[in-house]
Amino acid sequence: MVKTGQVKMKMLAKILKVICNIVFWVAAVGFVLFLLASIIISRVPAKDMDISVNFSGYLNTTFGQTMFKFIPPTNGHIMIKSFLQALFMYISLAALMVSVIVFEVKGILKTVVADNPFEKGNSRNLTVIALVLLAGSVIVPILQWRIAATVIQMLQINNMNATYSVDGNLLFTGILILILAGVFQYGNYLQEEVDSTL
Repeated sequence: MVKTGQVKMKMLAKILKVICNIVFWVAAVGFVLFLLASIIISRVPAKDMDISVNFSGYLNTTFGQTMFKFIPPTNGHIMIKSFLQALFMYISLAALMVSVIVFEVKGILKTVVADNPFEKGNSRNLTVIALVLLAGSVIVPILQWRIAATVIQMLQINNMNATYSVDGNLLFTGILILILAGVFQYGNYLQEEVDSTL
């Protein structure tokens, strides 16, 4: 029964490893493409990225219990350069985070397939994942704030402000994985103790 469970676990780890390979390469290519797009856009003059707009009416937006109402500029022009730069930087950072995390997960899955889940490297892999999430909890909201502030400025909205706060979900997940890295480090220590006594 235990053998059957181990075989199923190894098979699942192999499948997940293939999926991680695909996700890693998609994220890595996405990071490079969006970073290059951001660099290219930064070199294009702002006047060449000015688009004509013809908004009519108003837009209502609800966040929780708060209603925002604003009238976009009519028959005006919108400078989209700063918005595209902010958006592409946000996407490239997200792709970079995903590629680093998935790369580390691949390393963990490799040890599961090799029947050595408490290998010393797994603690390091989990620590890297935790550090990426902890850094992301601060950096991702900054880029989200920048996108929101750019949209507000682009649409000339006078009665709305963008606010910044640390991403609690990423922060909490990062702390949990950091604790898990410590557990794996202790598991590796116990494994080495057992191996040395045999």
